[in-house]
Amino acid sequence: MLRRFRTSAGLTQERLAELSGISATGIAALEAGRRTTPRLTTVGLLADALRLDEVQRAALIAAATPALSETTLASRGFTGDSTPPLPERSPGLSHPFVGRIDERQALRDAWTRKTRVSLVFGEAGVGKTTLAEEFVSEVAVQNVTVLRGRSTPHQLGVYEAFIDPVRTALRRFDGDIPTNLRDLGRLVPGLTESLSDVMVPSRSDPAVERRLLFETVSALFASTGPTLLLLDDLHWADPGTLALLAFLAGQPALSDVMVIGTIRSTDVTPETNAALADLRRHCTVARIQVSGLDRGDLALLVWDVAGSAASDALIDAVANATNGNPLYIKELTEHLVQRDFDGMNGTPTVPDSIRQTIEFRVAGLSKQGQSLLRGGAVLGQAFDLALAGQLVALTGEELLGAAEDALLSGLLVEQSASVAAFSHGLVATTVYEGMPRSRRLVLHRSAASLLMDLAGGTSAEIITVARHWALVAEADPLVRSMAARWSMKAGDAAAASAAVDEAIACYERAAALWDGPSAEQADTLVRLGSALTATGRVSEGNEHLQRGLEIAEVADDAGVFARAALGLSASVRYTFSDPQRIEELERAIAKLDPTEMVLRPALLATLRRQLGFVQ
Repeated sequence: MLRRFRTSAGLTQERLAELSGISATGIAALEAGRRTTPRLTTVGLLADALRLDEVQRAALIAAATPALSETTLASRGFTGDSTPPLPERSPGLSHPFVGRIDERQALRDAWTRKTRVSLVFGEAGVGKTTLAEEFVSEVAVQNVTVLRGRSTPHQLGVYEAFIDPVRTALRRFDGDIPTNLRDLGRLVPGLTESLSDVMVPSRSDPAVERRLLFETVSALFASTGPTLLLLDDLHWADPGTLALLAFLAGQPALSDVMVIGTIRSTDVTPETNAALADLRRHCTVARIQVSGLDRGDLALLVWDVAGSAASDALIDAVANATNGNPLYIKELTEHLVQRDFDGMNGTPTVPDSIRQTIEFRVAGLSKQGQSLLRGGAVLGQAFDLALAGQLVALTGEELLGAAEDALLSGLLVEQSASVAAFSHGLVATTVYEGMPRSRRLVLHRSAASLLMDLAGGTSAEIITVARHWALVAEADPLVRSMAARWSMKAGDAAAASAAVDEAIACYERAAALWDGPSAEQADTLVRLGSALTATGRVSEGNEHLQRGLEIAEVADDAGVFARAALGLSASVRYTFSDPQRIEELERAIAKLDPTEMVLRPALLATLRRQLGFVQ
């Protein structure tokens, strides 16, 4: 509805932002449905800027406030035929603000202590602006002037972040700009056109012109009373914006003004970071770091989006993939709910919107940094930097430079001097899926070969080697037997460490990799059946044991046949006997060498027990 009213008025989002004092980003979020429950004060500002009549205003309020009853709307002059139909609202699209208790308190403390500048740092999508806006909503009811500005990556001119705040602050003069503020015509485009005397530069020295402009901006903000100035995306700030911010930070007359700046820590340049750090010379600065939500707050967002579809499996998948990033939580949850994710679908796919964001960030890395990410994505969520470097032919200073590049970007986080991890599972998945399959095959083969030589025999190392060979085998039939043997070995290692579920997965993979019936396949099926039976999945276990017994007989492997017979007999209840199991035990004994001293005694004991209960 907002979009329809805006286009009918012939306004762009940027022009509506200028007229309403609301950021263009906020208007875009409302029109795109990313923000669905604006405050009534926000709706009022938009309605004023659009010059809506009472009926249109009521319709806009109704679209933003579904809780209003039809009777209440009718009392305001709204009927269904008065305006375009209201957009349908889906439950779960209005996401609550959750968590951030410490961060919100830090902003409250800064406001109470009259801290001049508060800088909110965090990665993209972590909720910096949302946190700032939540705080703005708290103080806005205290007769505080709220001014908003932002920097953009497009560098739309000097002092870009201050254009909207100055324009908004001047609006209260209704065109009758005081003489002492008319130098602001140098800053705000179009301001001079509304004045009777056209302003022209009166000083020749650029430094003098700049100082007088800064002093005029300071005088303007000093005249607005208690003021909260929100400057979004300062990581893109132009040098002029940073210089004006530094000037304002040191002005004693601005004791009632607090500046909140949001900075994407992964995109800030060293020069901008140094300029922001230098603010401490001029005033008290509070630095607030915003990180991912903890599991409890993450679960609240998942429940809000998914409703009854929320499950432990869904929450686990979102938590593992997003590292608590609120934007990613919402988008991934919606994406998975639409695809009926039930926890059995494997690794979640990455929504297109998130994929594009991550790909844009990856593209900003050096070629070596991108190569390191590809090597790391093949190795897993956390990986050894040197090993990843070997996969993509990076060593020495090249490897160190690539690692620093990736770490500074925020796409990787440092776990130790030698190990790095992707900041989100979504990053690893995006990088991995962005590679051609042919490149993945080469990297997995190299990883398997390197790890075979490096593996020290731990369960985790053997399982990792097996995983790489299995992935290579999907495209290269010649390594299927090797992949199956490593999966068998991995299953044994997992079983020995009591990781039965992992063992079952490894044995299942091995069973699928063998080409046709063989003694090795029979052996795999017997191990799989025994592991399933141990977890209580007796019916499934017996199916695999029976199949293993049949293949072992064809392959004439007496040992595997005997183990299968023992496994099948183990499921016969005590005090009962089963003729088929008795027959299998007798055949197994007959197949074994009379001198065999491990399986033969076990078979005889089991057979004796079975025969003891024959009626």
